[in-house]
Amino acid sequence: MGTKVYSLATDFMNLGQKYNRFYPRLRCFGLYKLHSWAAVLTKFEDGRNQESTSEAVNAYYSAALVGLAYGDSSLVDSGSTLVALEILAAQTWWHVKYKRDSKLWWASAECRECRLGIQVLIMPRNLWNGHGLLHVEKGGRE
Repeated sequence: MGTKVYSLATDFMNLGQKYNRFYPRLRCFGLYKLHSWAAVLTKFEDGRNQESTSEAVNAYYSAALVGLAYGDSSLVDSGSTLVALEILAAQTWWHVKYKRDSKLWWASAECRECRLGIQVLIMPRNLWNGHGLLHVEKGGRE
């Protein structure tokens, strides 16, 4: 079982120093911008396009949990670091109080609930530490 779980984690966060044709190094994470992206390397005003920060946070968080389950401190450290960087990027670039255009392909800029909802779709409660809680309760209308 461990091999399959590690294969899954390596698919999106391979940290190996050697070339691996199956698992590119940090497949979706931009080391320069310090966050993942959703739409390959395209120009986007706020860095790389990351339409759902909660997916990226959960991916690296689960990798850290796998590390905890298997006693792999290197995976715990790597996953935790990438989680922290994703959260920082989300707070810096996407959870901006007065920003109104998120470039969602499926909703207009006026749809506050859509802009906010895409950021927290699958975020577990234990990762949400109350940052901007009032902003969330008001649907981004502050």
